[in-house]
Amino acid sequence: MFVFTRPFAINEDELESQLQENQFTPRGKTEMSHFVWSNALGKHGQCLLHHANGCIF
Repeated sequence: MFVFTRPFAINEDELESQLQENQFTPRGKTEMSHFVWSNALGKHGQCLLHHANGCIF
C-alpha cells in the first residue's frame, strides 16, 4: 500500500493512464522479476484503479 505525505494532485483518469504504462505482462525468460500493475479487482476488473469510501485502490 502507498500512502502519500503530500496532497495528491492527479485525477483518477490521469493516474489510470499512467499506470497503464506498466500494466501486467508475463515476465520474460531472462527476467528474475519485474514490477507491474494488475487490475484492482483481479480477473473480475478491467481497471487498474478502484475507488471506494474516499480511497483509491
